[in-house]
Parts: sequence; structure tokens; C-alpha cells
Amino acid sequence: MVYRVYTPEVLDVPADFSIELAIPVQDYPQSNPDGTRPVATLKINASTIKFALSSLLQINEGDHFIDLVAFTLLNDDNFVEIIKADVDAFGVLLKELHEEFLSFTLSTKDEEGNFLEATLTAPSGYIAYRTFMALTSEKKLAGLATSFMPIDHDAEDDYDDYDD
Repeated sequence: MVYRVYTPEVLDVPADFSIELAIPVQDYPQSNPDGTRPVATLKINASTIKFALSSLLQINEGDHFIDLVAFTLLNDDNFVEIIKADVDAFGVLLKELHEEFLSFTLSTKDEEGNFLEATLTAPSGYIAYRTFMALTSEKKLAGLATSFMPIDHDAEDDYDDYDD
């Protein structure tokens, strides 16, 4: 039998990983030349996996990522006023597809020196936002934390029932 061993200290190591999500055809109809679906990628670099996961959850629960998308697309500190002035134009800009994927990078640091740098690449701001929200939901992050737990293998259970 194979099972995961809950060992919280494995989350205290530096984080350097990526998670991907295939982009739905209704959001981005163009497939890769080999017929596979393009993916949006969230690249994580952080002081620890635990800090990365907790920070991503906090960012997911607020409006921080949509603010980052707006700032990146508009390239202006006054993005709130620009959006209020022409919401429809921003909606078009948000959904505009780019063959060369856009990068949205956020970073944070706490008073103890823990840090997170996360970069999401996607073909539009809209897809970037939806991908970020999907990849950083509480359920997804809990599954990701579990995936870092070590696997144990109970050799005594292997094939015992099949020996005759």
C-alpha cells in the first residue's frame, strides 16, 4: 500500500515550483501545433512552501490579483480612475488575447523576512485572473500541500493476497 505521511516540516523548505492549468477552448481557441491545449503557468519562488501557500490563499481572498492585472494592462498607477472613466474599454482590454503570453508578477515580504514571488503567464488578463483564482483556491492549495508530503510504501501488503 502506498500512502502520504503528514509531515508538516516538509513545508518549511524553500519553494521553487510551478503549477499549470490547461486553458479552456472557449477562452482561448488556438491549440498548440501538436494539438495539445496551451497552459497558463504560475511560477512560485518563496522562502518556504508554507509561506507561499498561505500568502497565495490570502491574495486569492482579496482583490490583489485583479489589481495587479489592471495595473499591468494599463501600465499606470492611476488604474482605478482609468477603469472608472471607461469600464467598457477596460473590459475589452482585459479580454484581449495575445499570442505571446503576458506575465503578471507579484511579490510580498513579511516583517520576518519571508518572501513570495509569483509570476503567472497567460494570453489575457481575464484568463490570468481566472487561472490565478482557480490555482489558489483553498481546496487546490490544500491538495498542493498534500502533494509535498512524503510517500510511504508498505512492502508487507504488496501482493500478499496473490501468493498461492
